[in-house]
Amino acid sequence: MYSQWGLVDGKEFVANGTAVRGIGELVALTATGAVTPDTGADNIYYPLKEPVSAEKAGETVDVQIEGVAKVYVEDADDIVAGSTVIVGPLGRGVIFGAAAGADPAASASIVGIAQKPAAGQTHIPVLLKSRTIVVA
Repeated sequence: MYSQWGLVDGKEFVANGTAVRGIGELVALTATGAVTPDTGADNIYYPLKEPVSAEKAGETVDVQIEGVAKVYVEDADDIVAGSTVIVGPLGRGVIFGAAAGADPAASASIVGIAQKPAAGQTHIPVLLKSRTIVVA
């Protein structure tokens, strides 16, 4: 379905027993097409359009997969309008794409392009990176 911001898709939520994520926080796409709060180097991340907790395991939750999304900011340092943002170390939000130790060339870690500076913000609008979703 389309929201005012872009394309939203319902995915099964696979919780890890302690999962809590708010609107705009990131979840990862698994090989089966479900989404999980678990982190992993090869995961593709999408922001949630609704809050989730472990109790939602097995239910369908909405994630935004295309367009401009409100995304949680883990670390606002150096994020300006037009900068690439990648998945932060906690897997909950974004950080600046060239942050220390980050690999901005790792395509799975790129969430998109910041549409405004992140200084003083908990969430920022991000133009999500377009990608083809392949489910095994």
